[in-house]
Amino acid sequence: MTFQPVHIPYEEIWALPSFNPGDMFMGLRFLDESKGEEILAGLAIDTFVAGRLANEQEQMVESALAGGTVIPAEALNATHTSYDKTGGTVLVHRAEALLVKEYIESLNLDAGKRFKTPEGGIADLYIEGQEGIEIVEAKRGADRQFVRQTLSQLLDYAPHSPKPADLLTALFPSQPASSSIELLHRYGIDCVYRTGPGVFTRLAAPDDIRFYLQQRWSAVT
Repeated sequence: MTFQPVHIPYEEIWALPSFNPGDMFMGLRFLDESKGEEILAGLAIDTFVAGRLANEQEQMVESALAGGTVIPAEALNATHTSYDKTGGTVLVHRAEALLVKEYIESLNLDAGKRFKTPEGGIADLYIEGQEGIEIVEAKRGADRQFVRQTLSQLLDYAPHSPKPADLLTALFPSQPASSSIELLHRYGIDCVYRTGPGVFTRLAAPDDIRFYLQQRWSAVT
C-alpha cells in the first residue's frame, strides 16, 4: 500500500453532510460504506482501484465498438469498487478545496456548508447569503472539460438544494475562455474566477436567463 501525505483540516470533514462540527476524532476510525464513499467524493479522493476500473471500462467499450459487439449495460454502471489487497496510489486533489476555502474567506463567511444528493453527489459549497441561496462548484482547472463538468454538476445538484437556489456559481482558479463562459451563461450560471490572493471576479449570467431558468433548477423530475 502506498500513501500520499496530505493536510486536511477538520473543518472540511465537518462540512460534509454526515459529519458534525467539533468531532475531534483522533487516530484511526473505521467508516461504513456510505460514509466512506462520502469522504472520497467530498474530499476529491481518487483511488487507484477506481481509476483502474474506469480504464477497464473504456477498454471494454473500445473493444466492443471495434468488434461490433454489444456492451453489457451492467458493465458500465458500477457504483463502487473494492480495495485490492495489493494496494495502489491514492490521489487527493486539494486545489479545489483550497480554492473554496479562499472563496469563503473572501466573502467573510465563518465556514462553508455542503449538501448531499440522493445519488451521492456532494455540492462544494452552499451559501445562504444576502443575494439569496447560492450553490458553488469548484474545479482545479479552467479548461473546457472542467467547465462542462461544473455545468453538469450544478444542474444535477440544484434540484436537491435544501432551499431553492437563487445563484449557481462555477468557481475556477483562472478565467475560462470566452466560449466557456458563454456556455455557463446560457444556463444562467455565474462564472467566478480567482484574480489574485483572496480576490475573485464574478461574471454574472444575464438576469433574464437566470430568472427564466431558476424554476427549472429546482424541478425534480
